[in-house]
Order: sequence, then C-alpha cells, then structure tokens
Amino acid sequence: MSRFMYSMLCDVGITLIGVVSIYMMTGLTGLFSIGQAAFMGVGAYVSGLLGKNLGWCMFSSALVGVGVAGVMSLLIAIPTTKLRRDYCGIASIGFSNAIIALLTNLTAVTGGADGLSRIPKRTTLELVWISVAVIIMLVYSFKRSRYGRQCMAIKTDELAAKAMGISELS
Repeated sequence: MSRFMYSMLCDVGITLIGVVSIYMMTGLTGLFSIGQAAFMGVGAYVSGLLGKNLGWCMFSSALVGVGVAGVMSLLIAIPTTKLRRDYCGIASIGFSNAIIALLTNLTAVTGGADGLSRIPKRTTLELVWISVAVIIMLVYSFKRSRYGRQCMAIKTDELAAKAMGISELS
C-alpha cells in the first residue's frame, strides 16, 4: 500500500470517530452541537504535547487526551443541559471559538496557527481502525441501552416521554 493511501485511510478513520460523536449528539438526542471538533482538538493537543514534550507512549497520551476532553465536555455540559433547540448549538459555537482563540494565542505551547510540529508518528492503520470499531460498538451498545432509548424517546416527543416517566436527567 502506498504511503498516500495509508495516510488517507488513517485520516478517514479519525474523521469517522468525529462523525460518530456527532451522531451521538444529534442523532440520538436531537440536539445540535458544533463543539465536537473543539473537544477532538483539545484531546489531540493534549495527546500531542504529552508525546512530543514528555515522550509518553501513544496509548497513555491518548488516554489522557480523551480524559481531558471528557472533563472539558462535562464542564460545558453541566451549565448547558437545560438548553434546547438552537441554544445548545450557540453555546457549542461559543466554546469552539474560545478553544480556537486559546490554541491560536498560546504560540509558545501549541505552535499557534501553525499547530504542533514534529509530533512522533506512533499510530498505525490497524490501531485507528480498531479504535473506530470499538467506538462504533460502544455507540451501538449505548443506543440499545436504557439511556439510549430514553434519549431517542425525548428526541421524538419530549412531552410523551415525560408522560411515560422518562425525565431529562434519569
């Protein structure tokens, strides 16, 4: 396989992970959000900085990157859980713009608009696609779980879901 095809297949897998995250938010809950790219960026920068500056292995730095992105998403989700319709999208745009401004202005740490350079390339095509498969299985399991069905019920008809005993936070 050519280097170009290898690189493209890795990029497709990483993009697919982002698309699945958008499906979780929009497809299951009906809420419109643009913040997934910012959360992926936070996780990628944390992982890249740990690998580049501290020499962490790819697996450890990726786990910490996912953890930091998860904490950031909780910090945003807690105040915005009561927002409906377009307001969730507006809040996520604000968060995305704040992250872009922060990453662009921290040139000493993040490289500014040029981004990080000389990040060790430790990912493989197999690892990317195994991650894609695991994430798709997790999303599928969540969709079939009690909470996934509640998300879809609230998306379909919030009033009918409340009448059946499904509250927004149960």
